Amino acid sequence: TGTESGTRLYRGLLEEKDLGSALARALDGTAEGSRVVLRAPAASTDGSASTEITVVDVLPTLAQGDERDAPKGAPKVSVDGAGVMSIDVSGTKAPSSSTAATLIEGTGRQVTAADRVIARYASAGWDGHLRSSTYGDTVVPGVIDMRSTLAGIARSLVDVPVGSRVLLRLTADQARGDVPVTVVID
Repeated sequence: TGTESGTRLYRGLLEEKDLGSALARALDGTAEGSRVVLRAPAASTDGSASTEITVVDVLPTLAQGDERDAPKGAPKVSVDGAGVMSIDVSGTKAPSSSTAATLIEGTGRQVTAADRVIARYASAGWDGHLRSSTYGDTVVPGVIDMRSTLAGIARSLVDVPVGSRVLLRLTADQARGDVPVTVVID
């Protein structure tokens, strides 16, 4: 499902069944941030020989930019070697009001209230249990539709530069309504 210009955003794992063998082989081992250009023979609508050019930008899957210190008393977050996010809320208090802190400042355009954002995100309650996560090398990033996401996420992500890591501490009414949560979004 591309656009009129032919642009298509693929959100998934590098698998031959989804991408085709030639594209999967060309992208295997390619570093995030790379651009790959492929050329293949094709046939025009009139049957004459033609060439198809495919350009693939391999986008980062984790935040990249200038690191910032977390606010005092904020949950601790870390990503392990397999890309899995850990959130440690021990020793912190559940929020009485929702807050947002940028941990890594990206350099992309600012998120708007009408965007659909491809993101890694994880949330945990103050009981220490991970409620959801799209972090990890074998996990497909999620989609955050700014028009229909949790109120605290929608309010906190507007104007944040793409490529950032944001730590949210949301009261129950700004989350799902049941308990306060902390959310990390790349």
